[in-house]
Amino acid sequence: MKKGSPFIKSSIPFSPSRLDTTHFMLAWFRKRIGNGRTIIDIGSGGTFLPWLLSTLDKKLDYLGVDIDPKKSAVKADKIKIKIVKKDILQFNSSRKFDIAACLWTLEHIRNHQSACKKIFGLLNKEGFAVIAVPSIWSWPIEFGRHGYRYYSKSQITKLVQSAGFWIDEFYEAGGLSGLLFMLFYSWPRYLVLLPLSIIYLSLKFFGVAQNSWKEFSHKAVSTLFYSYHGSKKGVLFHNVIVSKIVALDNKLKIFPASYVLILKK
Repeated sequence: MKKGSPFIKSSIPFSPSRLDTTHFMLAWFRKRIGNGRTIIDIGSGGTFLPWLLSTLDKKLDYLGVDIDPKKSAVKADKIKIKIVKKDILQFNSSRKFDIAACLWTLEHIRNHQSACKKIFGLLNKEGFAVIAVPSIWSWPIEFGRHGYRYYSKSQITKLVQSAGFWIDEFYEAGGLSGLLFMLFYSWPRYLVLLPLSIIYLSLKFFGVAQNSWKEFSHKAVSTLFYSYHGSKKGVLFHNVIVSKIVALDNKLKIFPASYVLILKK
């Protein structure tokens, strides 16, 4: 991460691979995006990419497609933002786009082959796709709870090439230091689930607990381990540490948590 990057002071507590990916994508967008570009964002939620694009100070036309979209809180006067609630495999448009983004979404789509072909068809003749997926090395961080699959380098390469794409750039985000950090960051929340379940069942038995197990465990884990996320200073401290980890991992790329592909039609 370069000195003076706006992301360290962001309200978002980044993971090492997400921060590394964000830095890489911003550099690519700065080189490739000019005024008037059209962008479709698959599985966006309408939050992350508009926020990233807003730092470019460009006039852009953005369309987000998501089965469960969030209302974008991004304030970007130069970006025309539209978000539609739709499964990408059911989405039809005669319009073609300059750039298609699919960030940590393919792994959530059961038929990812069809999704890749759909993305290919949504691009204009000279269009680019930006795809980010979790690697097999991030499985231990999440115990396989992130979507249907994790990808090896060869698997994601074969997938996008079978859809007709040519790989322009292949970036490995995160590394060994980031993996160790995320294990330390994530595993405690799983280790406390057993004692929490005993507490929850006891409270439920006596009629004290009114909410669901999902709500109860999420609130308990957030309070125990991540309450600092609600503090600007806490998030800043977190991101400063993560930025140091990213800088270290960029010197030697092993065990990347995510793969980011720049694809050309």
